[in-house]
Amino acid sequence: MSTKIIEITIDELMDELKKEGNIDRGGSGIVNDYNEDTLIKIYYSQVYRGYKSKKMYDLIKAMELNKVYMNNSKLSNMIGLISKESLLTKCERLANTRSNIIKGIVLCEDYPIGVLLEKYIGYTRLNKIYSDLPRKEKVEYLSKARELVIELMDHEIYPTDMEDNNLMVNRDNGDVKVIDLDDNYTRLDPGCCSNIRALCLRFIDFELNEFKKYM
Repeated sequence: MSTKIIEITIDELMDELKKEGNIDRGGSGIVNDYNEDTLIKIYYSQVYRGYKSKKMYDLIKAMELNKVYMNNSKLSNMIGLISKESLLTKCERLANTRSNIIKGIVLCEDYPIGVLLEKYIGYTRLNKIYSDLPRKEKVEYLSKARELVIELMDHEIYPTDMEDNNLMVNRDNGDVKVIDLDDNYTRLDPGCCSNIRALCLRFIDFELNEFKKYM
């Protein structure tokens, strides 16, 4: 199934940036409701100056500047820009896993500024409840997360920043979801990192090994 691509206008982008009551807000972007079962995530790095000023002129200039950066691979990697091609490749690979969270790519002026994401209703970020969970429940969630990360790596998707804030859990049914797979920390090749699989599993394996001391 081909990846859904939607094009929004500069005006619509500005509306998303100004929207109150964000679902989530982090160092790399904001997440808003898109419809009843979909979220829209807008990247700060792509439209940073326009986001900070909330002025249309600055947003347009930022878009123009980032298009120039995107044509220079060294510059785009240095400032964390995400290309349409890398997002499409990531979506294709994710479609064959249980972590197929990205529903589409959001373009503005044919430039990637965000993604559409599956809305996981009834799920909570693991880091928000981790310290209050009983040990047995932590082990259950982390063990399931480990299986998901291994599956991702087997499909050449490497979530190098995997920690509890990149996991969502449903305490009613014990299900676990991996999130934040759209950013540049999730790589599509190992590069020069010979131990990338251990790198992706470092948080999960460290926690599980600690729990083994008390079992």
